[in-house]
Amino acid sequence: MFPIKNNHIPPAVPCHQVITVQPENTTLATVNTLIENLPKLPGVGNKASPEQIEQHRQNLHNCLSELDSTGRWMRDQGNALVRPVAVGMQAIVEHALLQDLAQNKIKDVSVIFTTQYPPTPLCSELNTLSTSLATPDVINSPGSYDTVISRQASLRSLIDQSGVDTWAFYTRVREEDGEQKIFDTIAASKGDRFHAVNTNSELPESLSGATYIITALDGQKSVLGIRITQANEKEKKCVLFTEKGGQQELEQINDYINQQAPENQPSLPEEIFA
Repeated sequence: MFPIKNNHIPPAVPCHQVITVQPENTTLATVNTLIENLPKLPGVGNKASPEQIEQHRQNLHNCLSELDSTGRWMRDQGNALVRPVAVGMQAIVEHALLQDLAQNKIKDVSVIFTTQYPPTPLCSELNTLSTSLATPDVINSPGSYDTVISRQASLRSLIDQSGVDTWAFYTRVREEDGEQKIFDTIAASKGDRFHAVNTNSELPESLSGATYIITALDGQKSVLGIRITQANEKEKKCVLFTEKGGQQELEQINDYINQQAPENQPSLPEEIFA
């Protein structure tokens, strides 16, 4: 577990924790630095007060601490409580991976989406979110709304990198033709680094989310994953995990991928199932 210490903040702003990350855990170290230093955190609305921003920062730190110590963070709550932290953390992970790739701290990343519809942030123009892409709970919650808007930029930037290979398994096309067209255009623009697979089959709710497989400079593999329903569906639970605490999720996605046609099977490193 990461040692935790208090960080001094001026009296007008609530104190929050700082997590000291082990140097060898490159991506989580970068995530911690971003949580501490980003003035605009994903998952907090533009009109949030300084106190609200620092409370969200604290919530993200707590999430990261639990994720590191146990390999798992799981909550069973409504959109307003869970999504700003969980998907806010996902956006920060995408920022961290982008930064680590740019600074040559990691070798490459495989991103695997398993969702009912194509990934929400890739189905609309930047800084826009229609009612067909999100539930009223998401649209009316500043924090939840912000997670989708934030990931529109972070995910586009991440999949644009030459060291990133992306797989998007989805069961059905978007009901709005324009939204599906945006996704199809983005996918096609990445060439053979983006694999869009319409499975035309049902997806277990427990598989809905994204899995990031990270290759370190020495070839070692690590995993960060999220399981949560898309923004246009109410979630029952949310799970963030690493390879240390996500064996159930990793075995499930492995079984799911093995059911796909051979040409639609990304390679999952055996060592993450050890």
